[in-house]
This record gives sequence, C-alpha cells and structure tokens, in this order.
Amino acid sequence: MANPDTTITQTVTIGAGASLSGTSTKYPGYRLVGIVTASTWDAAKISFAVSNDGTNFFALHSGTAEYELASVTGAWAIPVETKYFLGWDYVKVRSGISTAATNQADATIVTLVFMQI
Repeated sequence: MANPDTTITQTVTIGAGASLSGTSTKYPGYRLVGIVTASTWDAAKISFAVSNDGTNFFALHSGTAEYELASVTGAWAIPVETKYFLGWDYVKVRSGISTAATNQADATIVTLVFMQI
C-alpha cells in the first residue's frame, strides 16, 4: 500500500522590481519544509517575513540573526529549518535580507513546500 502524500505546495510571486512576495495561505496542521525557486530567480540570498494574522509581518530571526538561506541563482530546491516557522501562520519570501533587499529584475515564482505535522 502506498503512503499518503503529506505535502502540499503553493506558489507566491515576487514582482518585477520588487523583493518581497505575496502572502502564503494558512494551512493548519502543515509547516513549511522547503522552497523551490524558478529559473527566473536572480542571484540573491533568501529570507522570510512571517505573521500570525496575515497583516503584520516581521523579519524571521533564528534567535541570533535574521534567518537566511544561501544565495542562489536560477532554479533550486532548498530545504528550510522547520523549527523557525513553528508558530507562524503566514509567510512571505524575500529576495535578500530585510536590511539589504535585492529586487528581482523580472517577476519570479517561488514554490513553498509544506508538510503535514
């Protein structure tokens, strides 16, 4: 018997000339485990803004610094440390970090991968 699929995905877009995506949808019982950047992604670190109400967003910190992923170019599948996303219902993806955002030249799609917990 096959195992049930416990992952769902959602795409968010960072607009041309922008550095922050739209808001993810709330998925009760699921947590962010990874992201996939499109081939149109311009070289930049990746960071996140998080919220509990979908309106007020804050830069995601690891406790000592802003949580960021290494700089990537083009299409990559990247795991995230789920522990930093526990307790947050909404996520935005940022190109760059909050103090040094990197605008994307063209609109680019980021796929968020959520796993049921």
